[in-house]
Amino acid sequence: MFALGNKFRLSALFYTRLLFIALVTNFLAPLATAQQQMPPIQVVGTRTDGRQVLCRGDACAYVIAALTREITGLLQQSNNPGDQNEVFLTKDQICTAVKKTKPSGCGDKPSVTGLDGVTGNGCGTGWASRATAWATLASQHGLNFTGNVDAPARGASFLGSCNQHDACYGTQAASQQSCDQSFRGSMSAACSSAADPTVCGQMASLYHGTVVALGTNAYDASALALGCYTYHKNLEDNSCPK
Repeated sequence: MFALGNKFRLSALFYTRLLFIALVTNFLAPLATAQQQMPPIQVVGTRTDGRQVLCRGDACAYVIAALTREITGLLQQSNNPGDQNEVFLTKDQICTAVKKTKPSGCGDKPSVTGLDGVTGNGCGTGWASRATAWATLASQHGLNFTGNVDAPARGASFLGSCNQHDACYGTQAASQQSCDQSFRGSMSAACSSAADPTVCGQMASLYHGTVVALGTNAYDASALALGCYTYHKNLEDNSCPK
């Protein structure tokens, strides 16, 4: 069976030399049926003009599924990590396969927090949520609240923690639960410099509890945005027409 780390070198006619690196085991079975959940694939390569090409993420498996005649033959011949084989693909074949991965409802390329230099927007999403956070902190902590939702406890800032949390959701770097747990840990670390670590910890608990209770919609929306972003990025990387 296909082993972790097998490599396949593909040369697109006149245009591209690609190195396909499969990141999963047992690749052939899900490859055979495009309707199944495809394993994540990372495809990297260098075109003759020096550009990096093809695709990243789950969508790559569907790209390869569209080229099963060429790819499956290589997979069946290769049983050892490090195997390299060549197959020829045209740019049109690659672009056609990429276009088949367009997510439902995907319009223009969205911005994604954590990619292309896009940073988080601090603690809260928009003025309404920031106003709600301000009112809650003022009600619960009175004079211990600084009046700044990004740095609610004296001597401590949650700004970096909030931005990292936004990026974790945006890039889907982990499950929502893991993103939220990392958020809590980052705020706890920030509280070590607070004038009153106990009060700071209580504020951190409030922030953490809020994302646990209300963050699912934001996390799911980020997943959809990332899928659309990845589709457009794959088109761009291969100079495919929209």
